[in-house]
Amino acid sequence: MDMQTAIGKTASPAASADATAQAQTTLAAEQLAAQQAVLLRAASQLLAHDAMDSGLLAFVDELQRRFRCDRVAVALHDEAALRLRTLSGHATFDPRAAEILRLLDAMEEACGQDAATHFHPEIPNSELPAHRALAGGADDREVCCVPMSHEGELVGVLYFSRTSERPWARSTRQLMRQTGALAAPILALRQRDEASITTKARRRIRSSLQSALGLERPARKLVIGALALLLALAAFVPGPERVGAQAELLPAYRQVISAPYGTFIEQVHVEPGAIVSQGAPLLTLDTRELALERDNLANELLSARAEFRAAMAARDRKSMAVAQARQQQIDARLSQIDQRIERAGVRAPVDGIIISGDLRQSLGAPVARGDALMEIAPANGYKAVLWVDEKDVSRLSVGQQGELSMRASPADGIAFEITSIHPIATPEQGTNRFRVETRLLSEPDSLRPGHTGFGKVEVGRASYLSLWTQAFRRWFAQSWWEWFG
Repeated sequence: MDMQTAIGKTASPAASADATAQAQTTLAAEQLAAQQAVLLRAASQLLAHDAMDSGLLAFVDELQRRFRCDRVAVALHDEAALRLRTLSGHATFDPRAAEILRLLDAMEEACGQDAATHFHPEIPNSELPAHRALAGGADDREVCCVPMSHEGELVGVLYFSRTSERPWARSTRQLMRQTGALAAPILALRQRDEASITTKARRRIRSSLQSALGLERPARKLVIGALALLLALAAFVPGPERVGAQAELLPAYRQVISAPYGTFIEQVHVEPGAIVSQGAPLLTLDTRELALERDNLANELLSARAEFRAAMAARDRKSMAVAQARQQQIDARLSQIDQRIERAGVRAPVDGIIISGDLRQSLGAPVARGDALMEIAPANGYKAVLWVDEKDVSRLSVGQQGELSMRASPADGIAFEITSIHPIATPEQGTNRFRVETRLLSEPDSLRPGHTGFGKVEVGRASYLSLWTQAFRRWFAQSWWEWFG
């Protein structure tokens, strides 16, 4: 019996310790459950309302009851600064009131420290002057500000204030911070949903810039810095301002080869693109009808001569005069036919290149007098025609000089001078273009009529940034005038 009593006395302290630990565990679990219930009820107020303002008002009212505060407020960050959104017990308030401004100063102070702040007159803290000013020198005024952040961005600040002789316990302040951490993603999501299109665009741009300029991307920072420097230089460094246009090379004049009389094409000696010298045969016309007519006239001439001799023998002066006149007439017609026969072999009048007149498929075809058979461009003497857009033609004038680059030889720049600007535009592919004729100041041997290229005329100087954005600025000015002018 004494032994059992001794054993019981020995076991009692151990059992008492186990019971105490179990009770503490149970109490801690109950406290955790109570804290989670507070958090869930507060979060449910933010989600239970369609409008963000009504949800915030219910949220701060719930926190005011749970934490037994005199005042709870929420300020949200809108890219520029904090703006007080909700104040418990006040459906409306004056954002310019002195007390509201002091409240925002205290919230900004908490954001500057990037941590939850706590002020109580019994806890001296020289780093919170805005909190002290908000307390107004009261001996029992307690303030707590909790910055709310989501994904590294400030969402807003949660503010608690009460009158109490004893400061909030550590666990209470921890629960306030947890409330702010739970509310931050909800408020951020609702802010994004309710933001305007322009605000969403600004946030996206800012987020992209922050991502691009992050310290974890030094190479990208270097590239963006170089681009920024290039842009700054482009805004101040001037460059030549040029008007560019498609160009076409044409001969300064053309020599037209036309049919000397009506006949048929018998033979063609050259084709377009051939280089010919003066006097070179180009084509031959059919002379069979002319030869037949000449034979007939030759017979008539023999007859007229016989008549003349007979009249002379008869000493008939009148018949002699008629016969002699007939001979002269026949001689003139024969001379004319001989000239036509000689001109049947068409020859090049000048040195040059055949630019039109492919008659190889027209052998035996009839031609009338004056029909154009071929065109020859002289070996030298070219002009370039620029087709300038209507938006640029006003900056050009006769006498201006430029440079031409032909596709056949792009490395060889050819200087030119503007000689004339056609006053009427020509519609082409949905745009109006003006014909600008130029005189070449140099003529390389490689030039051929019909070559195309691109010509540029310098019309002034402007910054490179202005030159790069010129097309956009023109479009914007025109669109602005069309919409609002």
